[in-house]
Amino acid sequence: MRLRKLVTVLVFFITNVILNFSDVVTDGMTASALAEHHVYWATLTITWVFAPFLFHLASIFLKPIREWKHGLKEALCHFPLVVALLNSYATFKLSQIKYSDSMPVGLLREIEEIKMQAGKLTQTEAFIESGPQLILQIHIILCTGHVETTQLISILISLISLTVAA
Repeated sequence: MRLRKLVTVLVFFITNVILNFSDVVTDGMTASALAEHHVYWATLTITWVFAPFLFHLASIFLKPIREWKHGLKEALCHFPLVVALLNSYATFKLSQIKYSDSMPVGLLREIEEIKMQAGKLTQTEAFIESGPQLILQIHIILCTGHVETTQLISILISLISLTVAA
């Protein structure tokens, strides 16, 4: 049982925390490398990092005023690196659950709820940030004919993020 719990928590942590954190950090490093020669592409790279937050912030205005508080809270969850922090807490909660051969339905529901919440956050980040970022970095490489190491790492992490989220 300990091995099952360890694998579950480790896979959850890698796919929902490490991958998301790495994606944002490598995008920032790529923007920094691009800023020396291509300010517009560096700015666009950073803009895609904030895209999930901006998307959710803009969606507040499509809701009735009484739901704006909830919408703002949801938007703030998508501020860069906040998803990694929220999923770190979810990893902690997942690690506190006592695993056994015959787990009660309540614990199974709790595990499912933790994974669903983290999955929603991670999926939104992947499709609104990683996908466009992947396309942008490939476009920059094709236009300039020059590849930065951080771009290759960013492309790889964005591709993995999209694959895991799909």
